[in-house]
Amino acid sequence: MKLVKRPWTPEEDAKLMDAVAKYGAGRWSMIATVLATGRVSKQCRERWNNHLCPEVKKTEWSEEEDRAIMQGVAVLGTRWCEIIKAPELCGRTDNSIKNRFYCLQRKMKAKQMGTEVRGSRPGQKQPAPPQTRDERIMYIARELAFETDEINRDLLIEQLTTALHDESDAPQRDDDDLALSPADTADTADLSAHVTALSEEKESLSCELASWKSRVEMLISKYHQVDIQEHRALQETASADGASLASRSAKSLATC
Repeated sequence: MKLVKRPWTPEEDAKLMDAVAKYGAGRWSMIATVLATGRVSKQCRERWNNHLCPEVKKTEWSEEEDRAIMQGVAVLGTRWCEIIKAPELCGRTDNSIKNRFYCLQRKMKAKQMGTEVRGSRPGQKQPAPPQTRDERIMYIARELAFETDEINRDLLIEQLTTALHDESDAPQRDDDDLALSPADTADTADLSAHVTALSEEKESLSCELASWKSRVEMLISKYHQVDIQEHRALQETASADGASLASRSAKSLATC
């Protein structure tokens, strides 16, 4: 079955809650099989722990919780499994704490840069909708940076992917943009000279290697001939010894 990566539907959530009630929050492989919707055990576990579990706290974040998150990161770093043990964060998941921390960081950074975080005040003039491809990409990326809801983030990611692959109004590059500057031309000339020098050095090394190879082959041939001569001498000696032994044996038999 093909892996499903779309947002969870209410029907899937209902099936997951029924399966957890029947099998318990632990047998995720069996639960994924029972759902039969293409979800894997990891998806079922994360969906339950981060969204559907009755013990998960889904209310607005308080100042005490934000302070506990920032203090936890200052002391423990990004060890979310340890930060979640703070009493102020009871009912929150490690994934939600991580998302909240990065959300706070983006808000602080936006405040320092003097930009307005998502949303507008009543009566405030709305900005013009993006027209060009680059404007749409920047707008979606900005919305994605400040979005914390999982479903909305998935939708924004799909929109950003579509915008990135939209070439209808992408800027066209002229031939003048591809022309090399004088500095680039000089660098290209230096690179060509360097490549030529390397090629010449390679040819010289190849010749030297061929010479050494020829010498090695000559030595191997020489030693091979010596081995053949020694082998023949040993064979002749062995044949003479065998003939002498056979002669003595024949004489002994004749005497007997």
